[in-house]
Amino acid sequence: MNSEVTVVNEQEKTESSKRDYWKEKAGQILSKYGMLFILIALVA
Repeated sequence: MNSEVTVVNEQEKTESSKRDYWKEKAGQILSKYGMLFILIALVA
């Protein structure tokens, strides 16, 4: 039973790190191109 808990915890850590990676990537893209997105939205 303890090994099952370990496997679940490892999967949760992997999913959490993937989410954190994509959140960080999205933040970098928005900080770099955020004003461009806003300009395009205003023009549209």
